[in-house]
Amino acid sequence: MQSRMQLANQISDEEKLYRHNGVLYPRIMCPEDNLKALENFQAREDDVVLVAYPKCARGSDSVSQAPGDSPASRQHPRFLPGKENKVSWGSYFDHALAWEKKMDDPDVMIVTYEELKQDLSDGVRQISGFFGFGLTEAQVQQIADESTFSAMKQSAADSHGNMGNVIFRKGEVGDWRNHFTPEQSREMDDAFAKHLAGTRLGEKLNYRLHCQ
Repeated sequence: MQSRMQLANQISDEEKLYRHNGVLYPRIMCPEDNLKALENFQAREDDVVLVAYPKCARGSDSVSQAPGDSPASRQHPRFLPGKENKVSWGSYFDHALAWEKKMDDPDVMIVTYEELKQDLSDGVRQISGFFGFGLTEAQVQQIADESTFSAMKQSAADSHGNMGNVIFRKGEVGDWRNHFTPEQSREMDDAFAKHLAGTRLGEKLNYRLHCQ
């Protein structure tokens, strides 16, 4: 991570971004060679792949976060149709709709950050059950205790160096209210209604509770 930050200081702003298949990516965090390697990636039967939209706390395991509640939503254009071409990682809604198609896939488990935040112990039980792990209640509680946001933030200096406080911000549900203007909030509501309202993933995200 430190070497990447040093590289960021050595290249121009224009060089920090590139397009791959029409989507804008940050070169420091996502080297193009990584994306090219995915084209020939062959998954093994016992592989576990964690997938998430960047800065959302989402192949067999997927973690999602309600769009308005994501730290990335502070840069809200990436969530709005027609503007995703101007920001890194592309459209949140394209990402979410791709996983909506996997809701019935027995090899895919979709977990939301809000669910884990509400009851982390139950989330550990569900995830361990999905993978066929038989955990004792003591093991469930130990994993839950060591997986809280505060616990991970405390150890961030060891795991992520100086980037720890950047990656682990607040971990709060509803913090979007401190960053969105009323107009931005309405834009997000309209975008969610257009793309995810009426879908099973949209229902699971519980947008009305967390983002309105």
